[in-house]
Amino acid sequence: MDTRQAQSMTAILRDEHADLPEPANDVPAWGPYITAHFNPRKGVELFYAEIHVPQAGAQRYIYWSLMNPNYGKNPSYAGIQMSLVPGNDVYGNNICSIWDSDDLPEDTLPEATLISGRPGIYWDHFGNEGTGLHTSNQNAWKPGERYAMVIRRWTRKGDDKYTYTSMFMYSFTAKTWTHWMSARIAGRALMLEGNPAGFVERYGGDAQHYYGHFGNYFIMVEGGEWQSPHKYTVGAGKAPWRASLVNGHSGQDVKVQVGQTPERDQEITLRPAQQNRPTTITPPIIESFTVTYHVRAQTIEWAWTIKDSSPPPIRTLLSISRDEVYGQDVYLHEINGPSGRKAITNDLLLRENDYKGTYRYFARIEYFDIFEQKSNNGYVQVVFDYA
Repeated sequence: MDTRQAQSMTAILRDEHADLPEPANDVPAWGPYITAHFNPRKGVELFYAEIHVPQAGAQRYIYWSLMNPNYGKNPSYAGIQMSLVPGNDVYGNNICSIWDSDDLPEDTLPEATLISGRPGIYWDHFGNEGTGLHTSNQNAWKPGERYAMVIRRWTRKGDDKYTYTSMFMYSFTAKTWTHWMSARIAGRALMLEGNPAGFVERYGGDAQHYYGHFGNYFIMVEGGEWQSPHKYTVGAGKAPWRASLVNGHSGQDVKVQVGQTPERDQEITLRPAQQNRPTTITPPIIESFTVTYHVRAQTIEWAWTIKDSSPPPIRTLLSISRDEVYGQDVYLHEINGPSGRKAITNDLLLRENDYKGTYRYFARIEYFDIFEQKSNNGYVQVVFDYA
């Protein structure tokens, strides 16, 4: 864990919540942190982790960071926190921050740019100790419930200047996935680097006892291969803290807490029992699909729905064939990244005699999800709109 970056994270949080009371100096100088150790054999495409913060462990001004992938020389952090807004309303928000690297000239900044996010997302480009992109979403989680967080890098076809990344969360209670943010980072085909690591940090207030259950860390490497950690390490900079194994959703979690009898060592090693891949990997299912060709506008309107519990798309393929569902393709369109459920394209012109009945056209859709699974193949006959 880079303590300089951890201190910078505290500065960012305090800058976003400028009216925070000054924290008392009776908690660890840094951490406690938790690191999942891997030996990846290929480039890493995805970080995965789960978090459960019981009601008793949830306190205001606490940050439970889950992961910190590096994109080449660009560090990042992602996690959840309990915040306070004017009127004493407490909410659970998520955070994803991406630093600029230290060795590029200022005229190339910012290196990380937000390209999409949930409605109401807060974002800015922070300063102080380093610079970068900071994002936050309110009402992203609730104490007492379990969540999975995923960071997935991806690329756009034909783009050799940038790498893209997205953050997702899964609610085990609602059994739904949410895409929270996507960003563009300067640099071609950057992979996720470093061991996934998180921490529990009090960035304001005077809470004396707080904790979270961290579990089921995984990485996915190129080709969709999953790897589980061979060990976890937990440590902190002085003051009361403790880490122990507790029962989790599918195996054991690591309970990381502040305010208990200090550990004997500054760092300990734990090996919780866990499965070989996440239990949230379920089949990606397209539930409905419609395609309309607007004759006068010469545009194609695509609309589809995906089962709520299905993992989100990272690449969507749209195609149109003539005469037969799986006949000769006359049109192909690829959407890279987490897509919505609609698309309008205007790069196909159907000839007049075609849409008057000489030919029939069929549209197809399929997608690859964040876990590199291929969905079912939805298809419909194209409807022609003459209005």
